Amino acid sequence: MIDLLNIAKTEANGNLFNELSNIFEKADVKPDGYPDAVVWQGGNHDGKINPVAHSLTDAYALLGTIAAVDILGLPYYGVPMWSQYRHDTKLEALAWFG
Repeated sequence: MIDLLNIAKTEANGNLFNELSNIFEKADVKPDGYPDAVVWQGGNHDGKINPVAHSLTDAYALLGTIAAVDILGLPYYGVPMWSQYRHDTKLEALAWFG
């Protein structure tokens, strides 16, 4: 089970990108025209259920999304979209999934 408390603490005071990179694996899919886009995959990618894509935003929305994915085990693709990441990428991340 994913440690949501640790993610919440990291989101407030640490390197959330590294934390989530350690939890999820890089996806094989990328948006057309954005070879540097960051897309993670999680859940059970067994081919029986089509994955959903979700932007990983700030605070409670981020924790709720990660909790749902962890509990349900459904296949999904996640794109980092919290405010600090958008700032760090000079808003380029918005073009990937915005």
